[in-house]
Amino acid sequence: LASLDALVRERTAELEKATTALAVQTRETLHRSSNLLSVVQALASQTALGSAGLEDFLPAFTGRIKALAVAMRSVTGPD
Repeated sequence: LASLDALVRERTAELEKATTALAVQTRETLHRSSNLLSVVQALASQTALGSAGLEDFLPAFTGRIKALAVAMRSVTGPD
């Protein structure tokens, strides 16, 4: 019975450690997502300032988003 109790305590500690690590990763993911959305908002604003209308805006904005995706892939590496 004592060995079972020790096993439960050990597993509980492992789960608490894993839960803490997951919480940190979740906060980091949310932070990075928020930063990325700020970049996208800035790209949209800057593109809109240089565009005469939707016909100019959409291809330019799409191009900038694609360039951002390529840059992010080059930083993070392949899947």
